[in-house]
Amino acid sequence: MNPVNSEWQDDARKWLWYFLAALLASQLYFVRELLAALFLFALGFGVLAGLALFLLLIKRACQFSMPGLDRTHAVWRRLRAAGSARLGKSVESQR
Repeated sequence: MNPVNSEWQDDARKWLWYFLAALLASQLYFVRELLAALFLFALGFGVLAGLALFLLLIKRACQFSMPGLDRTHAVWRRLRAAGSARLGKSVESQR
């Protein structure tokens, strides 16, 4: 075995291991970046879905409360009309 050839092979093996370590490190970095991006997108979509759900619940609550609000408003209108009528009568009776 030639000592020069053996030394060259050891050097080549060392650089091959360095290359493989660098390749593995870059792949791990790339995977870490992809996982971070996935997490951020999932978080963003979760916030948007939560906002959509909140708006849907508000819409449903308004749908259920509006008929009651209309009935309440009609009662207040009648009370105000009755009060105005009584107030008008009492003002006329004082004259």
